[in-house]
Amino acid sequence: MPAEKAWPEIWPVIKPLIDQVLLRGEATWSEDQLIPIYRDGKLEDVYWTFSYSPVSDETGKRSGVFITCTETTQKVLISIKMEESEANLRNAILQAPVAMCLLKEPGYVVHIANERVLELWGKTAEQVMGKPIFEGLPEARDQGLEALLYHVYTTGETFVAYERLLQLPRNGKIETTYLNFVYEPFLETNGVISGIMAVAVEVTELVMARLKIEEVVAERTGELEFANQTLTKKNEELARSNKNLEEFAYAAFS
Repeated sequence: MPAEKAWPEIWPVIKPLIDQVLLRGEATWSEDQLIPIYRDGKLEDVYWTFSYSPVSDETGKRSGVFITCTETTQKVLISIKMEESEANLRNAILQAPVAMCLLKEPGYVVHIANERVLELWGKTAEQVMGKPIFEGLPEARDQGLEALLYHVYTTGETFVAYERLLQLPRNGKIETTYLNFVYEPFLETNGVISGIMAVAVEVTELVMARLKIEEVVAERTGELEFANQTLTKKNEELARSNKNLEEFAYAAFS
């Protein structure tokens, strides 16, 4: 049958390709192209990867088109689904009320990072996005984080830290900070670990306030202990004085 009658639903798409091949002698290649066709009495969205090449007769005249194709619908739909999942994940991280980022291998590259984690790092997006974390944030090196990230990535075990002391850049200088954070392995749909999700909350003010209270309590406790020791000593001196007085009185009136 003429192709126009065999595939009327796709003829408007393939006719220009056939013309290009027959008239110009140019081969074409298309990958993952959407071309709906009829199947089981209904029109379906189908994705194809195909090539059209000219065919010549004995005289060298172009006389036909050689077509090879394979259906890639499943691959494309999986890719679309992954892109949608990626978009949803990105939105969730960017809108999270706490500091969050996704670090991807190799090198724990900063793949997604929200404003809160940038503030926590003391960096701008331009300084860290698309870079290995310890390249964009060199101030965090050699503080034990490399080993933690490696352990989570290689074992799949979640790591949780409370009041972890870190030296981070703030306002052009390095400051002591305290963080609560979680390192969670990030899994692809096939179950392979491809990165690490980090969630953090800075608790520097709370820790400093607690340490101040503990310092005051320790100071007051020391003062109280000294007072108790002094009181005990005075009581012992008073007891000795009373005993001496009793002995004197006994000797005087005996």
